Amino acid sequence: MSSFPVRWTGWSACREEKRIYNRLRGSISEFGIVLPQKAACLRRESGAHLEDLPGYANQCVGDLLAHADRIDLLVAEYNRDIAQAAREDARSKRLMQLPGIGPTTASALLASLGKR
Repeated sequence: MSSFPVRWTGWSACREEKRIYNRLRGSISEFGIVLPQKAACLRRESGAHLEDLPGYANQCVGDLLAHADRIDLLVAEYNRDIAQAAREDARSKRLMQLPGIGPTTASALLASLGKR
């Protein structure tokens, strides 16, 4: 099985997650609230400030957080698929014996090399 489509879709989901968090930070900053960049802190602190926002902004922030939750689940699913594929592939197993090479790196290396 080629892991390239799974890797590409997972990578795209990660980028989408970053865009969501940037939109969230930008939306809340319109009301003078500055939030941290780290995702976990951003989620925690945005929830703490929901009461400070007007109703429409509160709804938008809630929608963005719900969308980020769905993307988080999708990324986790793709990571599990990549890890499973790496455990089943002999070439990945050999690569993962090297220090610092896990399922993600092994599958990325093999996906970039293609079938050779």
